[in-house]
Amino acid sequence: MCENPKNKDNLRHAFLDFHNNARRRVAQGIERIKQKRLGPAKNMYELAWNCEMELKAQDQIKNCDGSVEGFGSWSANSIRYNIGVADRNRPKPLIEKALRSWWEGGSVLGKDNKYTDESLYYFGNMVHAATTQIGCAYAICGDIMQIFCLYDDIGHIDGMVLYEKGEACKSGEDCITYKDSICYNHLCKKPHDEPDRSLQEEKPKTGEHLDGALLTLQACAYCCLVRFAWKRFSRNRSCRTLIIPDIPNTSRHKPQTQASAYTEMVHSDKDSGDSGIHSPDNLSSSPRKSSPSNSSRITGSPRDLSPLLLQELACMNVREVAARPGVGQIGRPIAIRSNFFEIDLSSSNMMVVQYHVEVHHPGSRKLDRDENRAIFWKVVADHPTIFANKFAVAFDGAHQLYTPYRLEFPEKRNSMRLEADVPLAKDSRERTPCAVSFQCVGPVLIEMRRTRTNNLDERVLTPIQILDIVCRQSLTCPFIDNAANFYSWKSSCYRIPINGALALDLEGGKEMWTGFFSSAHVASGWKPLLNIDVAHTAFYKAKISMVQFMCDVLNERAGAYRNQSSTTRSSYGSTTQPGRTYGATRGGTAASTGRGGYHTYPARTTHTTPQRHEESSGMLSPSTLYKEFSLSNHEMKILAEAVKGIKIRISHRKGAVRVYRVNSLQMPADQLTFKGVTEDGRETIKSVAQYFAEKYAQMFRLC
Repeated sequence: MCENPKNKDNLRHAFLDFHNNARRRVAQGIERIKQKRLGPAKNMYELAWNCEMELKAQDQIKNCDGSVEGFGSWSANSIRYNIGVADRNRPKPLIEKALRSWWEGGSVLGKDNKYTDESLYYFGNMVHAATTQIGCAYAICGDIMQIFCLYDDIGHIDGMVLYEKGEACKSGEDCITYKDSICYNHLCKKPHDEPDRSLQEEKPKTGEHLDGALLTLQACAYCCLVRFAWKRFSRNRSCRTLIIPDIPNTSRHKPQTQASAYTEMVHSDKDSGDSGIHSPDNLSSSPRKSSPSNSSRITGSPRDLSPLLLQELACMNVREVAARPGVGQIGRPIAIRSNFFEIDLSSSNMMVVQYHVEVHHPGSRKLDRDENRAIFWKVVADHPTIFANKFAVAFDGAHQLYTPYRLEFPEKRNSMRLEADVPLAKDSRERTPCAVSFQCVGPVLIEMRRTRTNNLDERVLTPIQILDIVCRQSLTCPFIDNAANFYSWKSSCYRIPINGALALDLEGGKEMWTGFFSSAHVASGWKPLLNIDVAHTAFYKAKISMVQFMCDVLNERAGAYRNQSSTTRSSYGSTTQPGRTYGATRGGTAASTGRGGYHTYPARTTHTTPQRHEESSGMLSPSTLYKEFSLSNHEMKILAEAVKGIKIRISHRKGAVRVYRVNSLQMPADQLTFKGVTEDGRETIKSVAQYFAEKYAQMFRLC
């Protein structure tokens, strides 16, 4: 039995038995998919359950982001469904539905049994004869369920034969892929990879049937903490209304509980992921960890709610949106101005076409949304015959694509793979060969009363979610001029303070950016509304040099130190290195201060002699550093703490885009040496400073 409490033995049997029964039917030649007969097949192996692969699959889908990259020699099938409350407690029907939808891709398999089309992707992984191990899992995130299976062999290589034609095995002599294999019930079995026959269905423990309900409660409880709303309840098809009181949420961050991923439907700019410092120019640190909340505060956990409210929330269907049950008549009407704006649809029967997108990268690392968008839009720009109107596509940066018309793929195919060479900052090469796969999911009717779509593929999102993606498209599409002035982070967009734009200086190389958060909602009368809130967060200063960053960090710490001990120490750092004072050697150009503490930074000067007002300011700046300048041990420690984990972009190689993460600080460049070989074959020892001075003589300079 696998040590994964999020999966059950009966679900493991559902995954495993479906695969083996289907493979057995193919081996016997009795399998039919949409009137197409498959098999018979020889040397077809039985699958065994692998607990390590199950745990890997469970970890991969903990956030339900739909990614299937980075598994080396393993392959993966993945699908996401929109679910209701009832589906949370009954995942098995959806698991069986996912397996059937994957398997039905075999209807386009050719007579030579070769993998020739991406529509065979899921089926190829399931039927590949040499595959012997499998591990599957599922996860629920809000109203999304993701189902994920890993296979120990790849079944989607172009031109590969998925299985050989021939009779199903009758003895071990017919099984030749792996040594000492045996034959059991028409399938070969690899030695030492026996399926775990000890998996038995467990009787549900006390309270276990409430697991799915508690996940719903976690999401619903968080809704209660941030707003009051009218909800419709749908237990046993009876409908009643409830006014949920406004419960103040004094906790800044979402609780770090098992169901924290399921509260993503509550869009708040105060999420824990937005509390850190971010950077659009790859000069960012990892998000800060949220501090534990006080035990007396409301955290959003079901434990914080009364049993009565828990009972009411248990029957709430968070996916359904109902009209307001009525409007009061008593009292004086008042006009309220809000930050909700009505979305005007051109047609009440608007139809869009959805595509499932997979972004492919030759490396094993996982791409972020910014890289996905860079690759996607490069493909769009390079293939104008397919994307005739490049402004008529909406991409969410992950896997969802919507167009107002069907894309014209060659030979009227439903899927297509397009390639492009894209410069990515994290890659070592100047241009990386990438690709994007498009799979047509089907049409979607934008009708607000529809909480579900009638499309057979449940990867289709609800109409209100589609409007969310479309509305955010305007500031993430590089073809729109104004998009270059904004940086997208999660559900918010922030204006980049460039060309003299004002930014609130937070000192230490950081500044606060202003932006907005947007979210689509359905109002009374099924009217779609767009909610826009002002958002603020901290970023590292854009396009700041490492030298300037060092000066800002030390100036911030020096200012704090002078404020604390101005009576006992006149100059920060003066006792560390005798003869060196801030007034004479650490002057700098101070930022001009405007109203409200906003700073506008002047252009960098080229002089090296400190000005008179800089000498008295006691501030470091790149223009006042001298050749013999060095940091004290205390200053090195301060800088090392500030720079660890951030990403920097090199500037000494013209035309090259390289980004590196800082792990630690080393010795000065003129003291750090390495061994090299000259052109005549002699070994030599050079310092890093000497190497850069010789290699990049034109660009080499102190600051």
